[in-house]
Amino acid sequence: MIKPVRRWRIWRCIQEGSENHRRVEANEEIAWLNLKGFKARIWAPRPEHQTSGHTHVIVLCTLNEKVDLGLGRI
Repeated sequence: MIKPVRRWRIWRCIQEGSENHRRVEANEEIAWLNLKGFKARIWAPRPEHQTSGHTHVIVLCTLNEKVDLGLGRI
């Protein structure tokens, strides 16, 4: 049996609103994930991602945990 591995996975891409609005929304999402017991952060792997009009939130979890979070089971 393959052991589930926690990896950084894309959780949400926020596209609407100003940069400040996207950052506030991302921080709210991160706080919610932290309450659920998961590490999460804003992800911008390259400088152009910071000004692309998108804000990405990633979460450290297994694939099954991500599915369960998305379905509201966690």
